[in-house]
Amino acid sequence: MAQPVAFAGQTDILGAPKGSAGVKPLPCYMDGSQVISAWQLSPEEIEEVLRTGIVWCFVMSSNQPPVYLTGTNPFPKTQN
Repeated sequence: MAQPVAFAGQTDILGAPKGSAGVKPLPCYMDGSQVISAWQLSPEEIEEVLRTGIVWCFVMSSNQPPVYLTGTNPFPKTQN
């Protein structure tokens, strides 16, 4: 499973909701209208994405907020 990672430009770390065992802290950038996080794929996941070209997105919520996935750093002036 991809792991959340710290990154240049992050402004906060979200904790797991009570009763959510196994949920890791989420380093993120928050500005009141969006939350951006960075994820590191395992070598096996990278192989699978290269093979299929597909990334799966799971959202743990009772409704579906807008979601955007990218491989491009949204903070172009920073390096990770």
